[in-house]
Amino acid sequence: MTDLSTMVREDALTFAHSAHLQLHHCQLNDDWYLRLLAFDIERIATASFSRYLCNMPPGSGKTFLLSVTLGAWLLGHKPWTRILIASYGDVPALLISRKIRDLLQAPFFRRAFSNTVLAKDQRAAGDFATTAGGAVYARSIEGATTGLRCDYLICDDLVQIRDSGDLKHLSSVNQSYHTELVSRINPPGTIVIVQHRLNPGDLTGHLVKRPGWKHRVLPLVAPEDRNYRLKNGVWRRKEGDVLRPNAYTQEYIAELREQTGAPGFGPLYQQTFDGPDVAQVRRQDFVIETFYARPGVPFILSIDPNFRGESGQSFSVIQCWGILEDGRYVLFDEWRARVHKSIFANQIRLMRANYRAQMILIEDNGPALDFQAQFDSMTCPVILMQPTTDKLSRLRRNIHLFRNRQVVLRAGPFNADLIAEFEEFPYGAYSDQVDAATQFFDYIGSDDLPPISFPPPARPMGSHGSIRRARAQLYWNAGRPSAPYVFSRRG
Repeated sequence: MTDLSTMVREDALTFAHSAHLQLHHCQLNDDWYLRLLAFDIERIATASFSRYLCNMPPGSGKTFLLSVTLGAWLLGHKPWTRILIASYGDVPALLISRKIRDLLQAPFFRRAFSNTVLAKDQRAAGDFATTAGGAVYARSIEGATTGLRCDYLICDDLVQIRDSGDLKHLSSVNQSYHTELVSRINPPGTIVIVQHRLNPGDLTGHLVKRPGWKHRVLPLVAPEDRNYRLKNGVWRRKEGDVLRPNAYTQEYIAELREQTGAPGFGPLYQQTFDGPDVAQVRRQDFVIETFYARPGVPFILSIDPNFRGESGQSFSVIQCWGILEDGRYVLFDEWRARVHKSIFANQIRLMRANYRAQMILIEDNGPALDFQAQFDSMTCPVILMQPTTDKLSRLRRNIHLFRNRQVVLRAGPFNADLIAEFEEFPYGAYSDQVDAATQFFDYIGSDDLPPISFPPPARPMGSHGSIRRARAQLYWNAGRPSAPYVFSRRG
């Protein structure tokens, strides 16, 4: 009969169960995916997988299995192995390496792997060694790695969820991965990357199309039938099967779909950017068109005010949205600045006159009543918009407009900042442009929307002076400076 120490030494799943009991003082569950990942650990250790990339949902034990368990398993079988643990910060990297060190000192480990012994003169949690010359180093993606060499590189969540929309940061991490981390590997070396998806431009998106990578994708809810080869047998996962059925009820999954912040339930839990569960607007979701004349469509001003004026942290925003006859919405002009209240009012007056706006939407936050008193009229009513949900929920319920290519931007100087703010939302520095846009989308999609009249088509240009007028219009378009709710009309 095989004793436990032999099973721990020869079977990664048994090792994982012993490690979990040692570290967390409770039994590891018996979900099918754990058998698959344990088999993957064995194949990584034998170099069957030398480039391994795994995408899994939060709370699925990916760090425990593919960073902690894998690290200890490698040192148990090859005490001379050098491992570099990298994460988004020093603290998570240190937590991983400390747990590996704790396992190496555990009684079950010492019985199974008597040749793996910690060196007495190098036992720091983030920098420890074995008597056989092996070592574990813990570093952040931005930490110093000069002088370190490793046989295994384990990258565990190099980017935080809050940075999912920061394209500059994502690009910087991808570059650091190549220059600061991969350069530390002793050829041929093995790389293991563990993360949930955050952005199409994250490290997975950067690497997955390159040859040689084993890409393991385990969504929380199976989108289709799939068979996985195990060490002993086959895991037949059916469409709709939950990765951890005892931990995730259908009610809890529905709650996650509704409440998960950016990048959304799709990327974080399903590891996909397709479908309705992506709470993230991307650059390619916008349609940018050039208009050589102002279209004959109704315009609505959507305003997000900063009533602290020049001293406020946020901006005051006036967006001029046109309703196209094909069901699309064009942001034709935008003004954004920190200015005194009187200048802000003058800009509202100017844009209302220039575009003959049919109504003005303004967030109802108290001082908005002053603007309603100034601008409300029969021809251009002022509608006070009182938000009843958080910012992300307001964007989420209108995300279909972007996916269906219904949001058009007039080619202009304001596009770059607006698109960047949408991509970084809700973790970016500002959200005023997003707030003004979702305010318009909420209103235009509401049941309280009054009839909106389309103005008569503009008179075609005649031959006399047409070139001059066309040039003037081109100049106006190209160089003119961009100068759920409760709806109410008070007063």
